[in-house]
Amino acid sequence: KAAGDLYSFAANGLNYLRTGYNIVSTGPSTNNPDFHLTTRQLYEAYHAQAGPHLQLMRNDLKAGDLGFTGLSFMGVPVVWDAGLTGTNTAGHKWYMFNMKFWEMITHTDWNFKRGPFQEPVNQTVLSAKVVWQGNVICRNPVRQLVIEGFTV
Repeated sequence: KAAGDLYSFAANGLNYLRTGYNIVSTGPSTNNPDFHLTTRQLYEAYHAQAGPHLQLMRNDLKAGDLGFTGLSFMGVPVVWDAGLTGTNTAGHKWYMFNMKFWEMITHTDWNFKRGPFQEPVNQTVLSAKVVWQGNVICRNPVRQLVIEGFTV
């Protein structure tokens, strides 16, 4: 699809997810995405499509529970975040991350560096600033994916 196009998750969502997953992988079980993040609405649309394809295995046969506590795609957890939003006019996004290539780098001069203690006015306490600086970096962006434009 072209940038800016919208497409129904119900009609083509699983095909786009499968193709996207394979594009950013380097082969079966090699450098595959290991974390999926999406909007709540898209998570619910995926949840609705999962029903007919379920393979249920329960050790506790006394309970009848039709809800799911978690979903996965290609064996990888799928989670939603309330901070991610989308609309059916602008589209929803689905992110695939390969966490092997993500890293947090700490600035060596600012690794929880403590400043001098100070005594605030009218208080019998000492306080100090503690500063940390760093970046989260991705060493292999070609192994990451965002699919945007889903409608639910």
